[in-house]
Amino acid sequence: MLLDEGTLRVYEIKRVIAGGVASTATPLLRFEAMYAQIGIGTEEWNGQGARGVEVTGRVRIWRDKRVRSGDVIVLADKEQYRAGRVYHGLSEGLTGLEVTDITLEKPTQEYKLPEVEP
Repeated sequence: MLLDEGTLRVYEIKRVIAGGVASTATPLLRFEAMYAQIGIGTEEWNGQGARGVEVTGRVRIWRDKRVRSGDVIVLADKEQYRAGRVYHGLSEGLTGLEVTDITLEKPTQEYKLPEVEP
């Protein structure tokens, strides 16, 4: 299995309350990983669509349990996505490698992300 489509970044959204004022969303870089795009299953496509979520794709990384549903994912194309379903399991076939599959959803809001050096 090749994870050669680029590096993705996973951002955690922290809610910060300053001086009793309403919270603001602050994205913090959690980690980076190499990824590959994988197909979207019909069941997943229909299930997400039924709840009004626009699924835009799926990616696979080596297993990393730091990624969670709701995180912001930025792929090599610099677009922001919301992590929908996050599955930590084994790859198909005889290899049985430990992987994490992340369903990418259209985000409900765009965040100003901190600059990351290449």
